[in-house]
Amino acid sequence: MYYISNRKRGILRGIALVLSVALVIFIAVSVSIRKRIIKNLLVAAQNKFSDVCNRAYDTVADKLNITYEDIVIPNKDSSNNITSLSVNSVLVNKIKTMLDSEVDNILSKNGKFSFSISIGTILGNEFTAGRGPSIQFEYDMFCSISTDFESNFTSCGINQTKHQIILNISSDLSTTSPFATNQLVDNLQYLLCETVIVGDVPQSYTNINLNR
Repeated sequence: MYYISNRKRGILRGIALVLSVALVIFIAVSVSIRKRIIKNLLVAAQNKFSDVCNRAYDTVADKLNITYEDIVIPNKDSSNNITSLSVNSVLVNKIKTMLDSEVDNILSKNGKFSFSISIGTILGNEFTAGRGPSIQFEYDMFCSISTDFESNFTSCGINQTKHQIILNISSDLSTTSPFATNQLVDNLQYLLCETVIVGDVPQSYTNINLNR
């Protein structure tokens, strides 16, 4: 029968302890690095989606050449005073449809997206952040967007009111990478058009609904 001496047992226990500590440190470092990569991925995805929305909005705005009078139609009385505002619902729905289609078109054309992180940033030390060669990572991005329009009135002088039509885009983003699948929400605003109304602003102005 083979016996292991106490000295050898002590050595084996020491080796096992060292390996266990090394494994724990490796796992902790790996988890920390993974978190930093995912954090940078989400920032990159959010910036990229903002860029996609900007491009989509510019394309739609150029195609439609939207003006304030195209969306909001003033209703006047016999004295030519504006009494209320009505909305061109057909154009509003067209803007929504075109914007959604353009965002999908840009995303589908790009395929995979990528972002780079320097090794110094991955290490997570403030003295090494942004230093060293960069490592590139790829990810897929999917999203669904919803749009609505906001009507803002702001006093801009004596008997003058600025009326702005704001386009709000809300999105649910999903990013898929070798590290994880992540969900995030992004909200963007665009000034679609504006005008200055001279005269009193009736209550019917402030109740205008552009999302019917």
